[in-house]
Amino acid sequence: MTLSWNLAGSAGSTAVTQQAGTSATSATSQNGFATGSLTGYSILPDGTVQGQFTNNQSLALGQVAIASFANNEGLTQTGNSDYQASFASGAAVIGLAGTAGRGTITGGAVEGSNVNLSTEFANMIVAQQGYEANAKVLTTLDQVSQATLAVIS
Repeated sequence: MTLSWNLAGSAGSTAVTQQAGTSATSATSQNGFATGSLTGYSILPDGTVQGQFTNNQSLALGQVAIASFANNEGLTQTGNSDYQASFASGAAVIGLAGTAGRGTITGGAVEGSNVNLSTEFANMIVAQQGYEANAKVLTTLDQVSQATLAVIS
């Protein structure tokens, strides 16, 4: 078997190079803490995602950005409380929470409902009464039909 090993590139240049130098290892650093696994996280008011680890240490994992608009009323509603930028709202200006008039972030909080509960409860009662009225109409129609059939036969 013949083996041909060509170490030249397509342009005739050498494909293998070597630089003269001494071998060295790279240094690593240790901060004195044992390794840890992520056990939880919290969100700070400036949007920083703070991770808590099993070695009792905390570390910033990232930061949530907030967008602001020149005209919030110009945003286009796309449904389900979702909005998108429009010509009227202007372009999104993205930055950190708590800066340039942007709000802060409250970690661990649940946003309150934006529904008027008394109005929705009243609407539910009206719908239920309408259902009952329709059921009574169908029952009456059935009784009249049965009575009519009994007279005919």
